[in-house]
Amino acid sequence: MSTPTAIVTDLVGTFLRPAGGYDRERFGRVRSTMDAAGCRFVAVGDQQCPWLAAQFDRPEELAFIAESGAVVVDRRRFVDVRALKPEAVAAALAALERTPEVVGALSSPHALYVQERNEHTLAALADDYPRNRSVADLRAVPEPVVKVVGVCPPERTAAVMAALMPAVVGRAKVSSSTPGRVEVVASGVTRSAALATLLTSWGLDASGVVAFGDGLADLDLLRACGRSFAMANGAPACEAEATDVAPANGEDGVLVAIEALFTP
Repeated sequence: MSTPTAIVTDLVGTFLRPAGGYDRERFGRVRSTMDAAGCRFVAVGDQQCPWLAAQFDRPEELAFIAESGAVVVDRRRFVDVRALKPEAVAAALAALERTPEVVGALSSPHALYVQERNEHTLAALADDYPRNRSVADLRAVPEPVVKVVGVCPPERTAAVMAALMPAVVGRAKVSSSTPGRVEVVASGVTRSAALATLLTSWGLDASGVVAFGDGLADLDLLRACGRSFAMANGAPACEAEATDVAPANGEDGVLVAIEALFTP
């Protein structure tokens, strides 16, 4: 493979260390090398775009795939927003209301909306959704909704998913990025589909892209790109799918691998 045209990496469990953060000075050097070669950098996650952007210096120069692939931003410009249809949002909220021990929230491209007096829901989501607002009625959110989020006790995650799936079948898909949280996004929303949209806007194809991932949510990205790295700390399924293995995230494995890619 020749010099990569883009590097796309999941953040949590992949680019970021186990306790969060990374070697910023080292990444600054890597970024300068990438810039000189005309190689783009894309950060990916299930979180809100402002959270992804806050992990980096000069985020206005980078691209982000946020909300599990529902939101694509390039240099602070929305490239794509895949909103849920209103009837899918209504069906998901109704299913959550019928399900014990779960509280819903709605995410838009600009903010997370929670019901007034549900401060515990906001506390559970605030780290990943730093831009948030309380509203009297979730059904009156004034923006397109890209994700419905259900917060529940971790042991209830599978039960909540089971309650949601029949309510939105054919209109949306249900997943869980972490125990105690269930997410609903529009059908067809994936990380790889979001990347394809971004690459089209750049006039590039995936054959020149290098992807990094550690979990099952990253499998479609690993499959889609010309070269892919599973993290040494990641799921066995990632290693089986990827073309290479990078050192663990605790060892700044993504940076190690990128440095090697640009070393003659």
